[in-house]
Amino acid sequence: MFHFVIAPTLAHRLNNLAQTVLLLGGMAAIAWLVVGMIAGPETTFVIVAVMTGGLLFAPTLSRELLLRGYRARQLGARDWPEGFALLETLSARAGLPRCPELW
Repeated sequence: MFHFVIAPTLAHRLNNLAQTVLLLGGMAAIAWLVVGMIAGPETTFVIVAVMTGGLLFAPTLSRELLLRGYRARQLGARDWPEGFALLETLSARAGLPRCPELW
């Protein structure tokens, strides 16, 4: 079995950053047009700035906050033994340092 570890290079990171900036810029431009037609030019900048800022900081939301929002509960080995056996097999094959949690 082959294990490939791909370390992100500087070029890869810059490419990801450029794609993120282009996507956020495009979404902000579309939001600017739509909100500008509905709310008028006075409040458009504030609304689009808040929306874009929310998109920038959304990935930093804590895992606990996200799981609480969906009312998730952690599964134990007694809840789903077949699933845990499968997960342990897959994580061992993938060479993970520990088995992921099931929610």
